[in-house]
Amino acid sequence: MNFDKLFEPIQIGTLELKNRIAMAPMNMGYTDPLGYPGDQVLAWYATRARGGFGLLITEAVMINPHAWYGGEIMNVSHFTDYRFYRFWGKVLDTVHYYDQCKMCIQLSPGWGRQGHPHVTSPEVYPAAPSPIPVHVDLRD
Repeated sequence: MNFDKLFEPIQIGTLELKNRIAMAPMNMGYTDPLGYPGDQVLAWYATRARGGFGLLITEAVMINPHAWYGGEIMNVSHFTDYRFYRFWGKVLDTVHYYDQCKMCIQLSPGWGRQGHPHVTSPEVYPAAPSPIPVHVDLRD
């Protein structure tokens, strides 16, 4: 099987990628407790850009202004106002440094049924596609 096509440039709308190898979004939870991408996030994306990807897609980045909680061990990335722009800009500049790797941000209103508002926002309901409660039978 010939994989040469993977290494050819491709145009997607106005975005030109150096190759057709993309990293799908993964929620690593490496941001700090306030949702800022720090050194660990920077190292995560820089390592992948340096590895030759043509496109990196970020983890789910919350645009919901309420505190959002993803689990006991996962900090949620935020992009709710100008305070976060500088940090994501640093990540983007670093990714672009490596042979013009491109990056797309996955903006999210919240994690729906997988996440819930933080204890500091008890009045905020989970963002979900409908008000129908989810029932999971754990006996299976």
